[in-house]
Amino acid sequence: MAKETVQAVSNAEENALQQLKDAQTEGEKLISGAAEKSKEIILKAAQEAHKKADVLLGSAEYELKSVKAKMHEDTVSEIEALRLKADAKKQEASSEILKLVLD
Repeated sequence: MAKETVQAVSNAEENALQQLKDAQTEGEKLISGAAEKSKEIILKAAQEAHKKADVLLGSAEYELKSVKAKMHEDTVSEIEALRLKADAKKQEASSEILKLVLD
C-alpha cells in the first residue's frame, strides 16, 4: 500500500507539472495572440489616421485654391480701378496743362 501511495503521489506530481506546463504554454499563446491583435489594431488606427489626414489635406488645398482665386480677382479689380483713376487724373492733368498753355 505504501508503494501505491508513493506511486499515486508521483502521478499527482507529474499531472500537476504537466498542467503547469500546459498553463504556461496556453499563457504564452494568449500573450502572443494579444500582441498580434494589438499590432493589427495599431496598424488599422494608423491607416485611418492617414486617410483622415489625406482628406484634411485635400480640403486645405481646395481652400487654398479658393483663397488664391479670390485674391487674384480682388487684385485684378483693384488694378483696374487704379488704372481708371490714373487715366482720369491724366485726363484732368492734360486739361489743366492745356488751360495753362492756352491762357
